[in-house]
Amino acid sequence: MKKLRIAYIDFWKNFVPEDFIFHKVLTKYYDIVITKDNPDFVFCSWFGNEFLKYNCPRILFLGEA
Repeated sequence: MKKLRIAYIDFWKNFVPEDFIFHKVLTKYYDIVITKDNPDFVFCSWFGNEFLKYNCPRILFLGEA
């Protein structure tokens, strides 16, 4: 499988990347490496602004109660 480097940034407290729905789907097709060092993609939420430090495709995840 192709290796895909992903960072999960600015999520809520106690966020578990392995339980994230997109992570579960992507692991079926890619060998996922969770890293903040030079990721291919960044999944981010609105609980901070650390995502601004990355110069790669950023995917915003918002949930609604």
